[in-house]
Amino acid sequence: MSKIALSARPIVLFDVTNPDHRLWTAEYLKTNTWGHCPVQFAIGSNRNLTQEIFTQMVTYYTTQEFCQVKA
Repeated sequence: MSKIALSARPIVLFDVTNPDHRLWTAEYLKTNTWGHCPVQFAIGSNRNLTQEIFTQMVTYYTTQEFCQVKA
């Protein structure tokens, strides 16, 4: 295994319900780079990674805001 492969950030599936994943995405929005993110995100499709993450984030927060379950 190469030295580069050994030092590479781990690849994880983006999970919008994970607060760390949302925090790292917010950091990306501030800095416009994934360089500070401790992991590499993957998604389950061949779509654009950043666009898919943003779509999931919008859906997550829209659901939180407008589709709250009534007790």
